[in-house]
Amino acid sequence: TFFALMVSGSRIVEGHLFAPANAIDFFETALENKVNTLSITPSIASLLIFITRSEDLINKIRNNIIKVQSTSSYVPISTREDFIKKFGMPLLDCYGITELGGPLTVQNQYDAADMSEFSAPVPGIKCITKGKNNNELWIKSPFSMLGYMDKGKLFAQQDKKGYIDTGDLVEIKEGKLKIIGRKKDIIIRGGINISPAKLESKLTLLSFVSEVAIVGLEHKFWGEVIVACIVPLDEEIIDKQKIFSFSKKNFMDHEQLDEVVFLEKLPRSFIGKILKNELKEMVSNKVARY
Repeated sequence: TFFALMVSGSRIVEGHLFAPANAIDFFETALENKVNTLSITPSIASLLIFITRSEDLINKIRNNIIKVQSTSSYVPISTREDFIKKFGMPLLDCYGITELGGPLTVQNQYDAADMSEFSAPVPGIKCITKGKNNNELWIKSPFSMLGYMDKGKLFAQQDKKGYIDTGDLVEIKEGKLKIIGRKKDIIIRGGINISPAKLESKLTLLSFVSEVAIVGLEHKFWGEVIVACIVPLDEEIIDKQKIFSFSKKNFMDHEQLDEVVFLEKLPRSFIGKILKNELKEMVSNKVARY
């Protein structure tokens, strides 16, 4: 991916490891280096929306930056809406896996502006679905790794036709993909599979919610219970009943929240991905599981 850009006469500017401290001059650095295309994560996008206040800077961003794409994890609809409202350009979704060569799907400006959650595979990438519900995504890529090395032996990840299990669950419509969750993230409550990503997307639309993550905690009767971990906006004190009322109106019966936990922040990796296993440990003692 990098070589393709450089061969065409472009250059790549790599910033510092992202943190709130260096977010203040994030756009200034990009503009100084004449960057016109940005690749960021959803958490970076959310922070830039919040921290960028100067109208003069916003105008410079609108006049000089052509495209911004988000990678590494799901982009909440609320983040998309706020981004285009502030910066006048849509936040494009890009799905990729390092082991398969990097970017695998890209979203065009029109779909992104319409808040579509679907993106098209890049040329050369082949996608199929498998599994009990025919929604487990397998991908064949000409840029795929051969496998993993363990004690000097190569262990291939491909099936006989060269497809690799991504571990993601997907919805496919008109040849475009929408990631709906991870197999290992799926919550099984009362024998029914529930996608946390679907519930998280809707909860982010609440005006008083800054961030949200849904986890499943072990339960003797249900198998797992659904717990919403919420970071309130501006440390606002929220009545849990507001969340439960929203759940009753917007989620199906088997998707209803069992518990809501308020946190100051969500545990994340250095690139901004929410660490679900760590989050489960954090909230485990806060939830009564009968």
